[in-house]
Amino acid sequence: MNLEYNGIKLIESNFKVIKSIEDSLGRPIPYFNFYPNYADITTAFYAKDEEIIHLTLKNSLDLKVKSFPEEILNLNQLEYLSLIDIPMKQLPQELFVLKNLKVLYLEGCEFEGYPEVINKIENLEDLTLKNCTLTEIPSTIKKVNKLKYLNLDINYLVQLPEDITKLTELRILSLILNQLVELPRSIGVLSKIKEIYLSRNNLKGLPESIGHLKELRELYIEENTLESLPDTIGNLIKLRMLDLTSNNLKKLPASMINLESLEGLNIEENNFNHNDETIKRLKMIGVSVNT
Repeated sequence: MNLEYNGIKLIESNFKVIKSIEDSLGRPIPYFNFYPNYADITTAFYAKDEEIIHLTLKNSLDLKVKSFPEEILNLNQLEYLSLIDIPMKQLPQELFVLKNLKVLYLEGCEFEGYPEVINKIENLEDLTLKNCTLTEIPSTIKKVNKLKYLNLDINYLVQLPEDITKLTELRILSLILNQLVELPRSIGVLSKIKEIYLSRNNLKGLPESIGHLKELRELYIEENTLESLPDTIGNLIKLRMLDLTSNNLKKLPASMINLESLEGLNIEENNFNHNDETIKRLKMIGVSVNT
């Protein structure tokens, strides 16, 4: 049976889900006719062939929704799920029934630990757990082995498990505003990664293996406590942007002259000698150096 929701035809089961969630939120859920990127925060849904494939719920200020809306588990064709500012303590153990789910965006949750059920979502490629009160990531995250994008921004992570480097399909890794003091020694095995965001942590150094990230294009490490960089950083031949703003660096490795693709280098608010030879040579070969 097909029904209409704001002029949009939906199969009966999907119609009932939207109406039920709408009642929980205490406001209507608009339909949108475009497919937004992962950062979209509009409370809305998108349907294709009368099945909901994209759902974003942003809680109201009075927090009428206190937990995961169980009705969502009936959206069999769901590919994208975004839940924002819903004070969930955990995710339902049945979440893995969403076999088509590729993108899971969770922000402003109050998890008591990493939700292990995430490891059972077979086709997950894009995972965000932003500002979710996480203090650690278990080694079991390696089971989400199709991940291409992982965002763990604004949590309380001090370290990462070595097994996170078994997510060999990763293209983007973001860990902004945590409390990391070190990176996994084997991070160099993430051979497909292109962008890493490590701003506002407590990193004093980088592992030697970072030089094995031959596909890396952008590396952001501003506002840490870096005292030195490994010579292997000069092996990042595809690196275009390197941000080292606000660290404790006194010099750059001479090997950085080999960064043939480097276009931008930010090194403001460090302890460099203005006569640093590597900085001079980088400027001479056309790298835009902000000092």
